[in-house]
Amino acid sequence: MAVNYMLKNNVRFSIHVPVYNAERFLTRCIDSLLAQTFKSFEIILTDDGSTDNSGRICDAYAEKDACIRVFHNENHGVLWTRCFSIYKSNGDYSMFVDSDDFIECETLNRINQIIEQHSSDLVIFNYRRVIGDEKKDSPPIWDQISIFENNNKKELYDQFLFTSSLNNICMKAVRTELLLSDPTNYQKYSHVTNAEDFLQSLYIIFHAQKIVYLPDCLYNYCYNNMSTTNKVNLYRFKSILSAREKGAEYLSDNLFSEDDRRKYATFIMQSMVGCVLEIATSEVNFSKKIEVYNEINSNHFFSKFVRVKCDYSLLKTEKRWACNMFVNEQYKRLQICTFAYRVYKTIKEN
Repeated sequence: MAVNYMLKNNVRFSIHVPVYNAERFLTRCIDSLLAQTFKSFEIILTDDGSTDNSGRICDAYAEKDACIRVFHNENHGVLWTRCFSIYKSNGDYSMFVDSDDFIECETLNRINQIIEQHSSDLVIFNYRRVIGDEKKDSPPIWDQISIFENNNKKELYDQFLFTSSLNNICMKAVRTELLLSDPTNYQKYSHVTNAEDFLQSLYIIFHAQKIVYLPDCLYNYCYNNMSTTNKVNLYRFKSILSAREKGAEYLSDNLFSEDDRRKYATFIMQSMVGCVLEIATSEVNFSKKIEVYNEINSNHFFSKFVRVKCDYSLLKTEKRWACNMFVNEQYKRLQICTFAYRVYKTIKEN
């Protein structure tokens, strides 16, 4: 069904930038937004309680350019900050840019072309990874522009639910009205600091009537070894399980089979084993590790859904042994084997 899009205040795009202690990269990010060849946009910079010069940088830009709006809040985390920013939108469509990343100057123009051509609720596009001066395009999921509507969305759902390739909210331009209609109580997920992109993407992917996938690399994801996503986090599993438990609610639809639920559980188990191996190789004392391992195993969603429905034969070989030891609570053996495996990999690599 075609949707009649009406511009609010002649603004096509609201670009949401959560800002927290980003002074090293913030100028590059904002400059890339201001350099857009398509000019119907606003930039909403939300300072999430920064303790460096980020807030002052935001204010300085707002003084120079009327398209920039700045809000200063106490620290609440990226999920809360994005939700706050969405409710400040004037744009027909919303996009999200992390403060340490940047976009191509033709990004908005290209996305607007797709919107005009297809009357899409959601445009998903590709990205390139930036490490220092090196740039590498991410392989596209589909090699050409692909359109998904109610009669063929299962293919897109499978990519979204059983892989991580469509998770990132920053690779999406979504009709703001769709975001505002999301009934999810995100305050319930205030603890989620990983998998928040998957969580926020659930409603819009399942409720967008027309989704267009664009293989063009329009977003530059910059690897930052100081980023929170790259730090060891003993409790990362809580965020992942909370977000994925919300995703499991969508699997009750008749569109999904029992085999789909097994695939979903298996994918989550892969993530959990990743968390376990991260904990096993950390410097935390063993008693603390046992405490966290037990917390994962006793999690209701993990124990009642993931462990029960997981197809263990589909786990990657290097994770299957760790999974078996973990779910059987052979923690000491897990620790010894993890250490031995690390030594083996080091010798093999050298």
